[in-house]
Amino acid sequence: MRGMTQTIALGWICGLMIAPVIGSAGQVSPYPISPYLIGENSFNADAAGKDADRVWGRMKDAHFRLIRIGGISNNDKTPSADTHARWVDSIRGIGAEPLIQVSTIDPPAVAAELVRALNVQRKYAIRYWSIGNEPTCVEKTTPAITARIAANVKERALAMRAVDPSIKILFGDECYWKPDLYDPLFGGADDVTGDANGVRYIDGITFHTYPLPGADKNAVYGRNEVIFGAVDNVRGQFQKARKAATAADALHKRSGESALTMSLTEFNVTYWNSSDNSPAGVGVRSFLAGQFVAEVFGLGMEYGAFTVAPWSMLESGGDGRAGDLGLFDGTAGIVPRPEYWHIKLIADNMSGNFAASRTEKADLLRSYASQNQDTAAVMLLNESVTAGYRITLKLKAQPQGTATVPSVFVDAGWEGEISDSIPPQSTLVLKLRKPGLVATRSLYTLALAEKYQPPQIKETPVSLLGGALAAGRTTGAAFRLHAGRLLGTRRLTGAFAVKLTDALGTVVAEDMGTNREWSLPVDALPRGAYFLNVRAGSGSESASVALLH
Repeated sequence: MRGMTQTIALGWICGLMIAPVIGSAGQVSPYPISPYLIGENSFNADAAGKDADRVWGRMKDAHFRLIRIGGISNNDKTPSADTHARWVDSIRGIGAEPLIQVSTIDPPAVAAELVRALNVQRKYAIRYWSIGNEPTCVEKTTPAITARIAANVKERALAMRAVDPSIKILFGDECYWKPDLYDPLFGGADDVTGDANGVRYIDGITFHTYPLPGADKNAVYGRNEVIFGAVDNVRGQFQKARKAATAADALHKRSGESALTMSLTEFNVTYWNSSDNSPAGVGVRSFLAGQFVAEVFGLGMEYGAFTVAPWSMLESGGDGRAGDLGLFDGTAGIVPRPEYWHIKLIADNMSGNFAASRTEKADLLRSYASQNQDTAAVMLLNESVTAGYRITLKLKAQPQGTATVPSVFVDAGWEGEISDSIPPQSTLVLKLRKPGLVATRSLYTLALAEKYQPPQIKETPVSLLGGALAAGRTTGAAFRLHAGRLLGTRRLTGAFAVKLTDALGTVVAEDMGTNREWSLPVDALPRGAYFLNVRAGSGSESASVALLH
């Protein structure tokens, strides 16, 4: 870029640049992102959630909005109303809503009595309920079995609605999207998506999935199975669930508030940590598993899921054993795992509608985006072990194959363009405000996960517009751009060293000496975000710099 006019923008933190022109509205998903998308599963309900008391504060911090009280043990025997009430109090205490599962083994009257005890007697007004858990799983499903399941669901649904007609009932919760079970039940011979004399049986369909390692707990899987198999597996199940809900709605003329919802109410990268379960491995504790979970939430946004709920909050005390699928390590205090931090990044930044996005010229770089009126967010997941990318992010759809450099295209309908860098094995979330403010930059890396540190989150207080000089607050570094050089006057005394680094930490320009003035050549640097640090003696000054062409 030598010889071209450059502009700088200053801020406390990482300065990104965007040169927007207001354009037409982007093409977004027809499904708004559900306010209950960020879901989770409770565990140890028999103990009334006493172990979970250790993590409720963290759950609140990550803005979880729906907590399912369910699983095999709850289906085998219905916990007492008092036990449920304790869970409900804890869940509502973090600003979330409960999803309460009733048993298919206990009689329908037990389900109805639980609704009465909580919604009528205790006046909790719990809206979301589900029936049963994993009805057949790996067993062969026959017409006789689906007929029996349908009768079971209908009996309980009608009994529960007789107590409280306002409740919403979800059903399915099979181990995975199982066509021989779901096809008859959702619009087929044993349909439960219709009604009895105008009383709907169910309001939403649900499924579970644990794509790895399969039926054999001793199976070993690696990065390739997670990256190239597991995500596509889950995508296919979302597609089938959405298709089933749409077809059943058409069959029964369900629309608006009566349209069937679709949810993934249990999942994780595996149900058995038989492979490396370190942050650098592929088990539930791993950074890669966190990225997998983030992708599943992205798919949930894309296909309009009501909730996406991993399993589970805190399991086995957080000891990391084979069956520990929780969000936290817990043996030496509560320590969030990468899965938790990825979910929090989504909850903090993504809302409104899913927005289509794609990447080009960047292997193993995945993207998911959202748009909420004049704000947008993009989540970039670099799953490559070795390759980092300097990416160009464009906020308007482009024809396939147009990129000549690593690029991300988000269909927000803006003529904006952003440059940034993403290291190997890292997740970058950018939150943007129209017409040109990069509001928040959040970077989470494997290196941070290995140190059990949270993502690095930096807020940009200034709008970085092409052709404009925007001054922001810094920690003391005073500088200006003149004739292709970054010039500064330091306040610190003694010998000094000045370094300008890019977002990957590479030093791109430096100066040192004893004068008060320093100078860095920047005319040959590409547009983008850089970090400035001035050191002298035991003191330092720092700021962020965005070079705009």
